[in-house]
Amino acid sequence: MSRDDSGLLRGLASQLWQSLPLLLALDALLVIAAIPVLATARVWLPAAPLVAALTVGPAWATATALTDQLTADRVRRLSDIASAFREHALTGVRVAAPAAVLASAILHVLAVTTLNSWGLLALALATAALVVIGVLTPAAYCMAVTAGRHGWMLWRTAASVAGMRPLFTVGSIALLVATATGLSSLSPALALGIAAVLPAPLAMYASALTWYIVEERNP
Repeated sequence: MSRDDSGLLRGLASQLWQSLPLLLALDALLVIAAIPVLATARVWLPAAPLVAALTVGPAWATATALTDQLTADRVRRLSDIASAFREHALTGVRVAAPAAVLASAILHVLAVTTLNSWGLLALALATAALVVIGVLTPAAYCMAVTAGRHGWMLWRTAASVAGMRPLFTVGSIALLVATATGLSSLSPALALGIAAVLPAPLAMYASALTWYIVEERNP
């Protein structure tokens, strides 16, 4: 890791501490948004990703809009959450929609269909596409809510950002996997408590990393 990369992490840690009340409020918003998803998953799992696009999508767009501004050293307050939600809710649904539709289709096929060899191949390709979209989604949210990208240009820009520093992208995936693995080893109550305060810091991390890469490429 270069000296500049280390500076990114130090700056991120400082911003997380200074913005703690706002981040906790965003965590609460994201947890509330996740409740309908969990309830839907208990009834019919394939519908849960679609519900997530409608509830978590707007909440994540709100969090991204504010963490993007925090990483740009702009002061944000708790009162900014409502206005950011109104401004970016629809964008959040649009960015979440591709992954949600694909995940829902995969879960539906697994639930109701017996697959032959061609079906398994199609399922593998769909799963690979879902993984790619998932990797690009954090940067896509930044590009959508702050840079105003949309449609094909949005995903093309997100792919470009992810490809500029592939080690960062791989490292971020490894961090998520390690976090999930660590949570799975804890008691359910403790794991849920920790998971409830992770989303907003992760949004801050995604914002900081995305704009660091963009500014590195276009100083």
